[in-house]
Amino acid sequence: MAADIAAQPDTQVAVFMVPVTLLILAMMFEVGRSVWRNHIPSSAPARRRVALSTGNTPRAGR
Repeated sequence: MAADIAAQPDTQVAVFMVPVTLLILAMMFEVGRSVWRNHIPSSAPARRRVALSTGNTPRAGR
C-alpha cells in the first residue's frame, strides 16, 4: 500500500514540496519579525547615505 502511493510522481513531489514550503514560510516569518522589531544583527555594516547627484561628478562623454 505505502509503496504504491510512494511510486506516484505527484506524491513524491508533494512529499518534497510540503516541508520546503514550511521551511520557507518559517524563514519569512523570522525575517519579518526581525524587521518589524528593527533588530538588524550587529554583524551588518552601518548604513551609508550616498549623495546621488552632487554636481561635482564628471559625466561620461564630455
